[in-house]
Amino acid sequence: MDASSPIADASGTGGAARKLQFRRMTHHRKRAVTACEPCRVRKAKCTNERPVCQPCVKLGTQCSYEQRTNHSSFDPASLLIIEKLNQVLSRLDNNKDEPPIPSATAGELQQSRDVQPDIEEEIYFCSSFTSTDSVISWPIFEGELVQVSLGEETFIKDYERTKAFDKEYSEGTRTHRASICEDDIPKYIDNFLRFVHCKNPILHTGTLKQYATSVVENGPGWDAVSCLVLIACALGAIATPFENLGSDSRSSPGDTSSLSDNTAAKIIAENFYQLACRRLGLLNRSIIACQCQLLCGIYQMYTMRPLDGWNSFSRASTICALYLKGGEFLRQRSGNVDEDREAFTSQCQSHQRLYWTCIKSECELRSELNLPTSELAMLPIPDTLPSPPTFSNPPNETQHATGLDTLSATPTSTTPTLPTHSPTQQQVEEQSWFYYLSELALLRIESRVTYQFYRESNDSWLRADVREMISLAEDFELQLQNWLSMLPTSIRLQDSSASASMNELQYVAHGRYVIVRALVYRPFLYLMIHKHNMSSSESNMIRPFAEKALHSPLRMTSLGPAYHRHHGTWLACRTYIRGALMLYAGIKAGLIGEEGLREAKQGLETCLLTLKYWQEECPDFGMAVQLVELILSKII
Repeated sequence: MDASSPIADASGTGGAARKLQFRRMTHHRKRAVTACEPCRVRKAKCTNERPVCQPCVKLGTQCSYEQRTNHSSFDPASLLIIEKLNQVLSRLDNNKDEPPIPSATAGELQQSRDVQPDIEEEIYFCSSFTSTDSVISWPIFEGELVQVSLGEETFIKDYERTKAFDKEYSEGTRTHRASICEDDIPKYIDNFLRFVHCKNPILHTGTLKQYATSVVENGPGWDAVSCLVLIACALGAIATPFENLGSDSRSSPGDTSSLSDNTAAKIIAENFYQLACRRLGLLNRSIIACQCQLLCGIYQMYTMRPLDGWNSFSRASTICALYLKGGEFLRQRSGNVDEDREAFTSQCQSHQRLYWTCIKSECELRSELNLPTSELAMLPIPDTLPSPPTFSNPPNETQHATGLDTLSATPTSTTPTLPTHSPTQQQVEEQSWFYYLSELALLRIESRVTYQFYRESNDSWLRADVREMISLAEDFELQLQNWLSMLPTSIRLQDSSASASMNELQYVAHGRYVIVRALVYRPFLYLMIHKHNMSSSESNMIRPFAEKALHSPLRMTSLGPAYHRHHGTWLACRTYIRGALMLYAGIKAGLIGEEGLREAKQGLETCLLTLKYWQEECPDFGMAVQLVELILSKII
């Protein structure tokens, strides 16, 4: 290398001075500055011949030269800036007929980093403007409630927990060693299929049982199969039969907390989970590795660790995206010539389930905690909905209900493991798929609601066309009603007054339905409270929808405190907090009269009981407890 070379000088003595000199050096271009336009576009060497250069003669393209400013004396950074500016100007020229994009504050830009403004209908859309923190920031609460960020609290508490965990390891004070009883694996796998798999059918039940049998006979290995069995057992150990406490149990369970309930089961579950985690890092990017990560995320949501859950869901999404991309490229190249059609169909069904479960789990947390988009969310949707497995001789509706009842039956030591193809297992599988597909259909409706109403911060509703908002809300009402009418009777909650007798799938499906309805009506409650220059006719149009917004949290809390542990318990608690804030906003704005005040107070008390029950296990709810207690003190 030449001694005068700037790279050589920078690595020797006087490197800093030489680097500065290099920045000031002019950029010597090897190709002509006056290259023709076609050669510039193709980034090809131009012979600079007039009127037509040789490359354009060979390609038969129209050769043209544009008078340009001589940039040869500019440094490389300036040339890059000029190039980017030319690209921006070109885009502006192509979009001159489009309306200008409204400016946003720095806070709005930070909060909306996960909002995709040009999203297509086929991609699931979510936004942090639907979150609990967005409701806390409503102007009506200024000066009344302490301006807190529950999202920040979640990150802070998780950071403190992680530091304490690392300190235990560094000081050698963490001596816990996970141990399991391998003979209990079939029992926990059975629990997993009854209480967890029914809501997330991403596995083939027969295959999982075969894996479990192998692990029992040979002991847990360090492979993906053992990892999958161990994490399924962790979920089977912590999941419990659904026991709805009903609306008359607001004083229950007294002073107990989630940590003091089923302590032995939690220890067993955590032991299985720790053993599974030791194997996660050894797995390659396979479908079974994606399943393991997904189940880990579900377990972490069961144990109220949302950021750990996000980490696992994000990993599962990455594995799924890479796998789907690689498979698609291979099929395009090979043309599926030697593909086994039956195996290919089965594989596609497995991919669809993983895709949708990853998307659903990830986006639920993204909306609440303002987390980034994964690569999987940007891929085209493979099909409208995943294909269920093929069942022969489908049972009738009565049999469906019977099959669902087995999900809530408490297993005993004499309960035999269900055969792979038994009629009861088939009924449970079908019922599970009814629920799963209905959840994904509701997810699509929620995506449309979010895209229409929550692309910008909540104050954007003040500038929106009210008639257009009402038209959209009525359309979403119709979609939700159609969704509700197509649910099987064993999943659909016929009468909210009969909530004490509902099963788990009815409980979860009804809760999700209420959450999406609340998203539809929340903008109208905001308008009714904060739009002060409304005409009487506009107020009359908005008021019915605002009243429905206030009714939504009451429908949710009418089911009683959320003491049941499941995949969405943490999210349900956040929903209760949003409901409490919306009720207080309605009370402050005078939208709730004396008759509704008693019901609103009961709803707030239900919310408080729920948060107190979980706050020891999920410390970020401590701030929410203080918030709801303050609200109750103001309305008493």
